[in-house]
Amino acid sequence: MVHKQKHKLITKEKTKLGDLWQELKKHKNQVSQQLKARKEKEQKKRIKEIVKISLIVFLAFFLSYALTKWLVFQPLGIGASPQGKILIFDPVELKQKIDQGRIDYSLIDLRTAKEYKQERIKGAANVPYQKDLKQWYKVYKKQGIKQEPIIVYLHFHNSVASREVVDYLRKKRVKAYYLGVGWNEWRHFRNLWLPEKDWNDFEEEKYVEPRSD
Repeated sequence: MVHKQKHKLITKEKTKLGDLWQELKKHKNQVSQQLKARKEKEQKKRIKEIVKISLIVFLAFFLSYALTKWLVFQPLGIGASPQGKILIFDPVELKQKIDQGRIDYSLIDLRTAKEYKQERIKGAANVPYQKDLKQWYKVYKKQGIKQEPIIVYLHFHNSVASREVVDYLRKKRVKAYYLGVGWNEWRHFRNLWLPEKDWNDFEEEKYVEPRSD
């Protein structure tokens, strides 16, 4: 009788232990699932953050590239006439013409006579800009400048005055362009428009005329 009771008690305890073990396993599985779910959630969050950062970097690069291109080649957003003709003359092409000693163009410096006398782009004539373009055109005609294309420049690449002069000359059926850089970029900031490989080959005395009295 005692033996049966002991056996019963042992069986009962085993059952309890078995139930407890099952509960522990169940709890362990729940914890594992929770940890797995949390890990997956964190991974998804991390992936979202990486994608977000990548998009920000890409957009920043794209905007930087677009802005640089706009500033250098599309002054104030205008690079062509209403008829769709490109009015910008590539400064690299001008440099090549100077290198080759070509004179199949005319270069006009729109700065003041005082500024022109200090320094100017090699081969440029001086026809100082005037708000009254009719008067400016009279001075231009007196200089007898005939070789086309006519390329004009002022202090900066985004000069409104340069475009005004080109538009006026175009109306007079003159093949005119404004230089893609201004005097300041040509003289002091060649890294903005010249390919890097040519930076050290830019000999100032070859492309810039010194003071003349």
